[in-house]
Amino acid sequence: MNIQNYTDYVANFGPGMLPDGRICLIVVVKATYDFPAEEGLELMLAENQISIYDSDEFIGEPGYSSPLYENDYATLKPRCDVIICNAIAHAPDNEPAQRVEVGLQIASINKTFVVTGPRYWEQSSLGLARASQPEPFTQQKISWEISYGGTDDTAYEEEGLSESYLPNPVGCGYWYKPTLGKIVNSPIAQTEEKDQPIDKPKARFKPRGFGPIGRNWHPRSDYCGTYDKSWEQNTKPFLPHDFNALYYQCAPEDQQMNYPSGGEIITLKNLSPEGGLQFSIPSFDFPIEVQLSNGDSEMLDYAIDTVTIDMEKRQLSLVARALKPLKNSIHEIGAFIVGVRPETDVDEDDEDELEPDIYVLAAAEYKKNTEANKASNTNVIQFYNVNKSDKNDPQGGTL
Repeated sequence: MNIQNYTDYVANFGPGMLPDGRICLIVVVKATYDFPAEEGLELMLAENQISIYDSDEFIGEPGYSSPLYENDYATLKPRCDVIICNAIAHAPDNEPAQRVEVGLQIASINKTFVVTGPRYWEQSSLGLARASQPEPFTQQKISWEISYGGTDDTAYEEEGLSESYLPNPVGCGYWYKPTLGKIVNSPIAQTEEKDQPIDKPKARFKPRGFGPIGRNWHPRSDYCGTYDKSWEQNTKPFLPHDFNALYYQCAPEDQQMNYPSGGEIITLKNLSPEGGLQFSIPSFDFPIEVQLSNGDSEMLDYAIDTVTIDMEKRQLSLVARALKPLKNSIHEIGAFIVGVRPETDVDEDDEDELEPDIYVLAAAEYKKNTEANKASNTNVIQFYNVNKSDKNDPQGGTL
């Protein structure tokens, strides 16, 4: 079994398990584009394509820092994740500012929040805790480490136990039982809602950021299901009955959208030296064929389910995913073919033995499914057909 890739993108496959317990093979195709040199130009396919990630990568120590990238081999994503990694807030006109509003807009996603310079809890003249004025900045890195959250190691001092803020356990500013002596000179989160400033140490706030969220963070962890004694006795090693495929979504819930089809406009606010930045998702069409060991072949449906914007590399990556459920074992599969195989790759002596629609007509046939394909891929198709991008969604505009 192998994969034959006739595109300019990166492609590979790996094993997965569907929620109903069936084993499947996951075909992942990843394309990377460079930002245009001038506003108004289209994204250009990058000369060096980013590889498919086969493990999670973190900003710092795994488990104690926020994810930077996540494994690309998720079994399936019911929606499309839109991620901004290595995000940096840029003060307009490069003039030092205490607060800068940043934003992301694409289709149904319209997300904005405020980034501040470093600030701390201080003691007022009345002996109360108050937030210091933010230090002015021209550039400020945005990560979950500077967003509201964190772990309070003083929560249960007698027992030597700590308390974490589950929506963002790697952040800052969270205190389980704040006292003036504990919090004075401690950092305050540097991201906040525009209409909900962080000004009270006892209050709870929504973490604000653009990067992927941890697998064990709330509310993502709620979707992984229940692994109790009943599961261990009756279901193990399969996924629990209450497992929800939304667990595979690594973007914050306000950065998830219907699957894009190409052409959707992305607008970024104050996340680049230019201030505003706008470009559209490129067309990302290709056939994915699976050749079976018995000589049959099928065309697979796929969807773009991950859009990653890397502000440091000034690149955009798209990940498309197709699933092939297996009936018995991986030996059912002979090969996956991504893209249209050139006719020059066909041996002239074997040309008469080949089905003409496998290679010559693949480009025209790849979006069609036979009734047999639909029957074997029912669970996959219902995900990939229901959540296509809504053409009525707003595409671009001013944040």
